[in-house]
Amino acid sequence: MNTRQRNSGARWIGRSALVGGLVALGCTGAAEDPAPNNSGSGGTGATGGTVTAGVGGGAGTAAGAGGGAGTGGARAAGAATGGAGTSGIAGAGAGGAAGDSAGASGSGGVSGSAGSAGASGAAGAAGAGAGAAGTAGSAGASAGAAGSAGAGGAAGAAGSSGASGSAGSGGGGGAMNCKGNALSLSSNVAGGSDPAKSRVMVDFMQSTDLPLGNSNRTVEFWAYVLSSSWAGENNTIFEYGDQSTANAGYGLDFGGQNATMDPYTNGSCDNDNQASGLMESPDQWVHYAMTYDGTNVRLYVNGVAHSTKACTMLATARTQLSIGGNPRGSYFNGTLDEFRVWSVARTAQEITATMNVTLSGNETGLTAYYKFNDADGSTTAVDSVTTGGHTAHDGVLMATMTTQRPTFIPSDAPVNCP
Repeated sequence: MNTRQRNSGARWIGRSALVGGLVALGCTGAAEDPAPNNSGSGGTGATGGTVTAGVGGGAGTAAGAGGGAGTGGARAAGAATGGAGTSGIAGAGAGGAAGDSAGASGSGGVSGSAGSAGASGAAGAAGAGAGAAGTAGSAGASAGAAGSAGAGGAAGAAGSSGASGSAGSGGGGGAMNCKGNALSLSSNVAGGSDPAKSRVMVDFMQSTDLPLGNSNRTVEFWAYVLSSSWAGENNTIFEYGDQSTANAGYGLDFGGQNATMDPYTNGSCDNDNQASGLMESPDQWVHYAMTYDGTNVRLYVNGVAHSTKACTMLATARTQLSIGGNPRGSYFNGTLDEFRVWSVARTAQEITATMNVTLSGNETGLTAYYKFNDADGSTTAVDSVTTGGHTAHDGVLMATMTTQRPTFIPSDAPVNCP
């Protein structure tokens, strides 16, 4: 850390400068019963003279037998008309038996009438298609099997087709996008002595919500780091405190070596040129969290501790909070999102548990929260802490000229709904 570089230039801007920049901001069917007799026999022919024809047998399963032979005289043919056969089988009446020599041969019995048609087979059972979850219900099972043919009748009618399965319920939606907007500092340049000085200033001069002195703390955020951002001790991302007194400051900028970071306090707890675990390119979203627990100052990069410096005494002074730069000319030239200030030293597990999701705003220890979801053209960044009794600390967008102020653009940071 080049301490003198951080100390050089103008001291912290005061409340008056902040106020000056503020602008309001979804079967078979049963056959009929047969005739009463199961098998009729032909009547005996009359004796002598003309023989009376034998009476045909009653309708039975078999055809009625022909009339018996008459004695003497001519014989009339034995009439034997078979009754209707059951089960649709035509009952063929047997011919009447021939009479004796004098009698005439009985004529053939009349064939039985055709049996009635069997009842149609029952309709096949309807197939019940079960809709798969999340997709339209699949079609019902195939059509029911054709009904068995009725005895002697025509084949049963084909079963009706199975009913279609009901539509499956829609699958659960994926995680909703909650990114909203982000803070663009595109007016700033890669190197130091930035002429635009595009930043957000937050006034904590009358509040204890900004962790001061030797108190525990966490400052975390997402930053879209450009390949050009890796410039030694330039591109300060945030800072507050007094930089003229040892360990009275608290901030983060880029180290003098490739892809390194400088978490600093402007004193013995500085930890310059710490490896970030990143490559200089490509341009990338990176999550940073700088913590102090009374024993160590740590820097987490994407949830992993990449810098730890023993520190038992901070003396952070009360000032405004600068997001996106420091008042001595070093400003960040990328994009920021989900900037959070905590009065507790968060652990790696706590950081990784929430860094990819938005917060409700009432989490324990959360003292300032900037989602940067403000509308394009707004001149303030709204504090989204929702804890009861909390006094909001809205930030003011500032720059050398009004056309160089930070802007709010759609965010593509890896942040979703909880």
